[in-house]
Amino acid sequence: MQSPIHYATHGTARVAIVACPTICGNRLAYLSQKGDSSWALRDFITGRILRSGKSEMTLREIEALVTYSEKPVYRSVERKTEWTRELVSSSQREFGANYDGITPPSSAAGSWRSL
Repeated sequence: MQSPIHYATHGTARVAIVACPTICGNRLAYLSQKGDSSWALRDFITGRILRSGKSEMTLREIEALVTYSEKPVYRSVERKTEWTRELVSSSQREFGANYDGITPPSSAAGSWRSL
């Protein structure tokens, strides 16, 4: 079931914390975008990033798979430890016993790289 995306403006990007189980499994990830053709999905929990240039998926296709979203706190994406800690905690709350912090994100979405 698609959920509206609750984006916040951070500098020149729009960002959201999202649940996208089809792509990232049962955990939350960080979606940022600077328009339809420039986006990134950061899975801080597994330490992976998927950028628009490494995926055949469009931002609209990813957004259509989002089942939950919330506005993130304002913080640099470079603060990986803080993001990881926060997203693990939020994922455990959101998914409960179904939380999965181990399974890699879907390679069908594109070519993931290390954060």
